[in-house]
Amino acid sequence: MYRSRKSDTGPVLPARDPVRVTSLASRALDVLAATRRGGHPGPAEDWVGALLACVTGADADARTRLTGRMRAAGIPAEDIVDLYIPAVARRLGEAWCDDRMSFADVSIGSARLQAMLRDERVARARDPVEWAGALMVLVLADPHHTLGATVLTAQLRRAGASVRLILGRSAADIDRIVAEGDYDAVLVSVARADDFSAAAAEIARLRTLTKGQIPLVVGGGIMELGATSARRATGADHATADPREAMERIGEWTSR
Repeated sequence: MYRSRKSDTGPVLPARDPVRVTSLASRALDVLAATRRGGHPGPAEDWVGALLACVTGADADARTRLTGRMRAAGIPAEDIVDLYIPAVARRLGEAWCDDRMSFADVSIGSARLQAMLRDERVARARDPVEWAGALMVLVLADPHHTLGATVLTAQLRRAGASVRLILGRSAADIDRIVAEGDYDAVLVSVARADDFSAAAAEIARLRTLTKGQIPLVVGGGIMELGATSARRATGADHATADPREAMERIGEWTSR
């Protein structure tokens, strides 16, 4: 039975795309919008600025020292993942759009944010849910929709799930990975678009490959349309912007 925690990584950024450049974080990271419990304060601006300076500065190890200071100041690891990394990623996207930051700086900053997600002090399991299983997170978007999916993967792993992250893979590769694995669900990140026919076709293919035996859940930028519209547009079983809700729905499915 497949229970790998391997992540297949793809390119962080493509050549400049002025329409979708904010997907460094803003669209792909919309999946995080509902993860914080009601009344939870947002990220502190001083720490956001400090983290942005660290991931774009010359000192590649500065972020590690800053993470230690943030933890010492009482900032939980889950807040670093759920609040601070997305906030800094949005700043990178905005700076790229406004020509205030170079391709190299944004690329390096994004890569360092992703590296933070692999830091065991940040990514270790701390927030378990009642049920957690083996999941696939699949990105159906431009290749630079990677950071949001990586954040989501870290959140799911923190909740105790075994997650395989699939980025930039061909349809044949995806078919093989699904066929060889034993997943409890596939979570598909879909970007906001005018035409969701490709996403609907992918969901239909996944349903055929899995013989309809596991739930297919969509999230990502498409959630700007609302859960009902996202589900109808793609044919998915569920649509949600909340990783914990997704896991609860998956748990309900597997307990049938």
